[in-house]
Amino acid sequence: MDEQGGRTDEPRAAAAVAAAAATARREGRRLLARGAGLRLDPAAAATARVVDMRPYNRVVRWTPEDLVAQVEAGATVAEVNRILADAGQWIPAGLPDGGDDTLGGLLAAGLDGFWRTGFGPLRERVLALTVWTPAFGVVRVGAPVVKNVAGYNLPRLYCGSLGAFGVILDVTLKLAPRPAVAAVWERGLSGPEEAEPAATAFEAAGRPWAALLVTGDARAVRLTAVWTGSRAAAARLADRLGAPQRTTWDALAPELAAPAEGFARFAGAVPRARAGELFRSVVRHGGWAAVDWSSGGFWALVAEAAGRPWTEAVRALGGGVRPWRRPAVAGAGEGAGRPGLVRLKQAVDPDGVLTPLDAEEVGVHG
Repeated sequence: MDEQGGRTDEPRAAAAVAAAAATARREGRRLLARGAGLRLDPAAAATARVVDMRPYNRVVRWTPEDLVAQVEAGATVAEVNRILADAGQWIPAGLPDGGDDTLGGLLAAGLDGFWRTGFGPLRERVLALTVWTPAFGVVRVGAPVVKNVAGYNLPRLYCGSLGAFGVILDVTLKLAPRPAVAAVWERGLSGPEEAEPAATAFEAAGRPWAALLVTGDARAVRLTAVWTGSRAAAARLADRLGAPQRTTWDALAPELAAPAEGFARFAGAVPRARAGELFRSVVRHGGWAAVDWSSGGFWALVAEAAGRPWTEAVRALGGGVRPWRRPAVAGAGEGAGRPGLVRLKQAVDPDGVLTPLDAEEVGVHG
């Protein structure tokens, strides 16, 4: 990845995207932007003209004193965070399956991930976007300033739209101060009975801001607990937990990857005082899940056969649960805002080169 100062009037990726779109139009195909490819639908990619965004991965502009950075859409979260670390800053984003997604892919798919409950949704950090559209070429929406009250929040339109209204070329983000340490505690659990002492250990440690990542099935579960804060606080927690602990920033390792088939996605929250019980339930039912220990927020990938018992267990704890989907922007059904979205789609994409307005699967965008 390259770091580049200043700002160019025309984003580097614009010409490549425009050329791919022209080819797609001649061939009667759709245009599909490929990021890291971790969620790329093979069937959609096989019939589309794919433009690879990964070469466009520069930090275009970064003002550390303002905690603002403009980054090309093909940059991955880890790549950008390695650069931002020099000034003690970072983008709090990362997904439960351990994938290092591109920023454009994350935003187009409307995904947040591991740090949402502690640092807020990624889309709320978007100050401005540069987007390529078939009808108008390069369009800039939003403003690269933290305090901006002028007009509608247009960048929000593109978050979760799967590229239906344009291909994201770069994004300007509000950064976060990077905590002094991210401590990671890992422990293998050979069965549900071992969830009890693990949960009890966290309860005895007080209520630290921590996210518990559970991966595996009912026969063999791996627990990865991650918390951020000062080095002294991390040392105290490690001492109380009495378990193997490492200090690293790349907390989401590839071995946490969950299978794509046969799993249902859920998200929601339980009362924070019952987060421990939720964690025990995750281990009991098996699956891939993250539970925010301090807030009770969670998301999970649960075997479809265990989907109903899982949702019933959450509700029994006084919590709410819903299917884990992208924000309802492009897939707005027949709601009140639907006619306006249809007109906008026709205006920016008159030939239907981009993703259909009613596309529902996150996997159609890389």
